Amino acid sequence: MGRARLGALAVSLCGGVPAVVTFGAVCKGWVGDWHIGERSQRSKLVAVIVALLVLALALPAVLGAPRVMIA
Repeated sequence: MGRARLGALAVSLCGGVPAVVTFGAVCKGWVGDWHIGERSQRSKLVAVIVALLVLALALPAVLGAPRVMIA
């Protein structure tokens, strides 16, 4: 996989994953609004987003991205 594709994959996952998760949570009624104003609703959502971002950042390493792109 080329560097440009790996970069695009990382950028789309790191930018798109939090937005999609937050949008899905709002649509399903798990959180009140897009800004997650109520503090009690933030902890689960933040934990899910962080876990997904760690996976998104590890994916290029697994796919053989150059070390510079992983650091």
